Amino acid sequence: MKKQFAGTEFINVRLSASDQKKVLAWRESIGYELVEFVHGVITDGYKISISADVDRDCVIASITGKAGRGANAGCTMTSRGPDIDTALLITAYKHYALFDGKTWESEEGGDNWG
Repeated sequence: MKKQFAGTEFINVRLSASDQKKVLAWRESIGYELVEFVHGVITDGYKISISADVDRDCVIASITGKAGRGANAGCTMTSRGPDIDTALLITAYKHYALFDGKTWESEEGGDNWG
C-alpha cells in the first residue's frame, strides 16, 4: 500500500517473521557490510535517515529516492529493527534482494516484521 505525506510517497514493504531467516542468509551470502550499503545507496542518489521509534522501542531506517534520480524519486521505504545495524540490514535486503536496486513496489501481506 502506498501512502503520501508531505509530497513523499511511502512504499510499504512488509516482511513476515519467517523472512528473518532469509534476511540473515542473504547477509551471509553477500558478505554484507553496513558501510558498503550506505556508500552504495548514497552514491546511487538515495538519502538514508535513521531515527528512534520510542513508542515501539526500535530503530527506523529509511531510504528515500532524490528528485530526478529514477523511478524511486520522491519515494521512501522504511524498515524497523531492534538496533541501527538490523534496521539498515533489513532496508538493504528490501532494496537489493527484493527489488534488485530498482523500482520499489508495495507488497501486501506479511506480519510486519522489519
